[in-house]
Amino acid sequence: MNFTAAGTTHIGFVRKKNEDSFFCEPESHVYAVADGLGGLPFGDLASKAAIQYLELWTNARRSEDWSGIHWPTFMKELNQHVIETGRISAHGLGIGTTFSLGMIRNDTLEVSHIGDSRIYLCRKGKVEQLTTDHTLETFARQRKQVPDDAEVPEHYKHTLTQCLGQRELIKPQFEDHQLLSGDRLLFCSDGVSGYVSPKDLEHTMTARNDPQATLDYLVQAVLDNGAPDNVTGIVVFVE
Repeated sequence: MNFTAAGTTHIGFVRKKNEDSFFCEPESHVYAVADGLGGLPFGDLASKAAIQYLELWTNARRSEDWSGIHWPTFMKELNQHVIETGRISAHGLGIGTTFSLGMIRNDTLEVSHIGDSRIYLCRKGKVEQLTTDHTLETFARQRKQVPDDAEVPEHYKHTLTQCLGQRELIKPQFEDHQLLSGDRLLFCSDGVSGYVSPKDLEHTMTARNDPQATLDYLVQAVLDNGAPDNVTGIVVFVE
């Protein structure tokens, strides 16, 4: 299989700074989006710390055998790095960021995820969310505290139950997904997923024939909807 990809970030029209970061390296087939928590100080520093750690890790691994990767250990070490960054820079208040990583090995997407950024798989025109949002809404619905068809207060949708940088004990999501020729992947912050409808997302992911054009169209759709949050995405085509 061959893989082509494009990534971008945009500050949007409301936020004063961009607290999103991303990593897109088709050569090593490593992709990630991080969204710093705006309710904590230095959200931009938190997301950058996570992505810079990933970049250093990828550079070190590039000259080695990619086998033997243990994603729970990677996420534990990454989380500790963000915690230490917060201790140094945030005067004891701590920092936090989401982190959604996908690495493609042997035609398999290996997912490591925490927070509410998302990874989507588009296959045969249908879009499926591969990651689980670690939010108060998800927590309440999983425990049947809220009926599946009931609305929840708006803050339930944005209050995270897990992120990097706040506590040492975390339970990220780890999954493997076999990829097929023709699949398309989207990694994005909630500044994208929160402002494009599922129907529009399916149309956008299938209407164009290269990752950059697909991503450009998607970002423009979010900007046309006002872009109240930072806008970050990566599109990967499997051929």
